[in-house]
Order: sequence, then structure tokens, then C-alpha cells
Amino acid sequence: MAETTTDAEKAAAEANAAQVKADEKAAKAAQAEKSREQLAAERAAQEADDARARAAEAAETEGKTETGSATVATAGVLAPLPGDTDAASPRALKLGNDPANPNPLPDLPEVPDASRVHLTRTTPDVPGGPVEIFVHPNMVGDYLRAGWGRG
Repeated sequence: MAETTTDAEKAAAEANAAQVKADEKAAKAAQAEKSREQLAAERAAQEADDARARAAEAAETEGKTETGSATVATAGVLAPLPGDTDAASPRALKLGNDPANPNPLPDLPEVPDASRVHLTRTTPDVPGGPVEIFVHPNMVGDYLRAGWGRG
């Protein structure tokens, strides 16, 4: 059975062909208006972009293990783990807020170290026990909402 095209389909096909032809002529006219230096600069920019893409692809390939995922060493994970550990391992993921040196709020009065509150938090990325911290009494609520507990 032969397919028949309607007048509307023919008109749409002709319109598409005319638009393609117009786009090609516009691109050719735009190229003709550019100087040799502009064309050379565009080619150089395209070559540089291609080179960056090849370099990124090579770096990605080199940073993979046999299983296809990055290691802790190649991914730059700061967890204290062996370098060949898979970066997707739960031990390599940072799942919590463990500030080593929290910045107190600017208006907080100074308090002696003895009056700071002891808080702890157990995280899978720190083997060997909970993380401990001593915080200003006025900041305890912020830490408790962030998942810390009283020690």
C-alpha cells in the first residue's frame, strides 16, 4: 500500500527544506564576514576544547580501579583509610558535621574551658569510637540539631 502525503505534509517538508537552506546561507555569510584571524582563533579555541576533553577523559580513565570506580587516593578523600579503598565505600563518605575548630558566634561571651559542654557523635568515617567536642553553652542547641549528642 503506497503512502500518500497530504498537501499540508508537502508544505511542511518544503518549509523545512527552505529553512535548512536559509540556515546554511546565514552560516556561510557569517563566516564570510569574519577575518582570517577570527577564523583561526575559532579553530584554535575548538582544538583547545577538544584537547581538554581528551585530557579529562584520560585522567578519568587513569583514576579508575579494576572495578571501574575511583580509589580514596585518586579521589582525594581525606578520611584515614588505605589508599586503595574504593571511594564509594561507606567508610570513605563524609556523612556528618564534625567541625574540628567551630567558629563561635560573634556575640558570645568568653567562657572558661571548664564550662564548655562535652558533645559526641559516632560517624562511620572515623573508626575507633565517637568524635568528641567541647562547645560553648549557647551553641549546644545548634550542635544537637546537627546530630551531636551529650557526652
